[in-house]
Amino acid sequence: MEKTLIFFKSNQEFANISKNELKNATIYSFNIYTHKFLDEKNINHTIAETYLSKEDHEHIFRTTISFWNWYKDKSISKFLNYEDVNLLNVLDTNELHQVLVREIYSFLTIKRIIEKEKPEKIICSSHFSEMINSISDYKINLNIFDESNHDFLLVWDKILLRFNVGKTPISIPISRKSYTKIKNSIESLAGSIFGLWYKNKNQKKSILFVEFNPTQYTELLENLKDYSGDLIFLNRRRSAMWNYSAIKILKKFNCKIITPEKFLSKNDKKEASVLNDQYLDELEKLWSNSEIFQNIFNIEGKSFWNSIKQVLLRTYKNRLLEYIELVIFSQKFLNKSQINCILSLNILGETEKAILEVNKNQIDSILLEHGGTNYVPEISMYDISNMYPIFNDKIALWGNIQKNYLTNVRNISNEKILVTGSPRHDSFFNKQPTTSHSHEKIILLTPQVVQEYNAQTDTNTYLRLEKLLRNLFLELSFFPNVKLIVKMHPTFDPGNEYVKNLIHKINPDVKIYHSEPIIDIIELCDVMININTEFFPSTVIYEGLIFKKPILNIHTMDTYYNFEFIRDNALLNISDQDNLHEHLEKLLFDKNFSKKLINNGQNHLEKYFANPGSASKELARILKSF
Repeated sequence: MEKTLIFFKSNQEFANISKNELKNATIYSFNIYTHKFLDEKNINHTIAETYLSKEDHEHIFRTTISFWNWYKDKSISKFLNYEDVNLLNVLDTNELHQVLVREIYSFLTIKRIIEKEKPEKIICSSHFSEMINSISDYKINLNIFDESNHDFLLVWDKILLRFNVGKTPISIPISRKSYTKIKNSIESLAGSIFGLWYKNKNQKKSILFVEFNPTQYTELLENLKDYSGDLIFLNRRRSAMWNYSAIKILKKFNCKIITPEKFLSKNDKKEASVLNDQYLDELEKLWSNSEIFQNIFNIEGKSFWNSIKQVLLRTYKNRLLEYIELVIFSQKFLNKSQINCILSLNILGETEKAILEVNKNQIDSILLEHGGTNYVPEISMYDISNMYPIFNDKIALWGNIQKNYLTNVRNISNEKILVTGSPRHDSFFNKQPTTSHSHEKIILLTPQVVQEYNAQTDTNTYLRLEKLLRNLFLELSFFPNVKLIVKMHPTFDPGNEYVKNLIHKINPDVKIYHSEPIIDIIELCDVMININTEFFPSTVIYEGLIFKKPILNIHTMDTYYNFEFIRDNALLNISDQDNLHEHLEKLLFDKNFSKKLINNGQNHLEKYFANPGSASKELARILKSF
């Protein structure tokens, strides 16, 4: 009998397999969903990711990063250029990364299985069959059970609208096109009613805020209220007028908003439409030359181009008009306005890329650190997600710990580094603490996002997290007068949704917060428990320290690094394998221990944050100097 393997990546695929095929094959699950599904049906199977080594995970990440600038390949770089901007480059790099890292992860997993098992027959989806045909050096009999289109889960193709019905978290996806229409309509109305639209008449010097949430930077705007020019907000992803509080802030500080939709004339849009037709033809011709792409998109000499070819083509075709309009807008706006400084939180998004690519360092720009982290040399390869090694202009950091890392490990010039502190956290430092009079101890649980970005997440990550959550909920039930609340990260990520639904399943009564401001949630609690599923600590740890909360950090990785906050004993750091009851009891009821943690935390914050409570003042001073 020939050696047969079955690869499952979706629960829906199961219905297409006969009992006889299941009985006579070795079955593989490729994610937490299929593993749980097969487990519940008591079907013996192997978790496919177990074939990957630690080195393989690092290999996948490095390979994915190497494709960030794929469009610069000499065979491609001459195509789809408009006014010295390559339109292929405008695609959100994080979005591209998520697609590639998933596909390379599956590709290498399948490659490792084939290398070890040498099967004669594989039953799988059509998507996996494309990979197998590229991988195998010999003929494998393929039985395709699923011809449906593969869901690549592009981040910005669907936008999740989130809300709670009682204690039940609800998420409703809407298309990018529908979201854009709704956003443009609301902005057009609100911008006119409140007089927020930017009008390019006075030629004032201006500061451009790219994709900023004004409600998080109120203190910065307060310190810029005497700025003699305009404060302009350019937001394509999430409107700067996303709620009434944001509108009031924009109005209070005389800020202006701008969008390509509102700024471009009818002639500009007509020109973009004509160009779109031309570039669509060019795109189709380029994609027809598979040999070019197969030489670029490969790992270990095997091309995975066929598995991503259609999704990239479809994405570019659907968004090309947007990209052309964005580049035309960026050129006209920067040329017609007197922008003295561009302030952004990342350089990988579509809006940021277009603006910075058109700018080409002519106008000073600052990349403002917007998330807490603490890199150490052992994991420096992953710091590219913070963009410091690839940004050409100035970087505004939260403090000297990050500065020392960038200068000593990354050899970044001191001239590029501005140590301002975190303007976003001035409100945290300046908020007067409230004293809880409740007889209950409120515990805030903050699970880190389980995401695929660093190619470390696998089925075991979720299994360990689930075991930890069940154990944690059980242990907390033994303590009197304890109430648990949960704050999820507000990201649009499938892993985040899985964990949120898992928590609700374990305990339907627990209150889960998602989009609410973290500053309001932390204030409610007496103790914080952070679950660390990645290499790096999350921002919420530092926010808890600012509010002088005793924190238990539980990491679910076998290897955890000697971060500065661990060396400073700023929190209680344990593994998910440690005695949970003992540590919970200590954190909850040993007042001397909690007091010591809080004191250590305050000492650590002095090293981590420059200008605590006045970072906005320092950044405003710098912005006014341009």
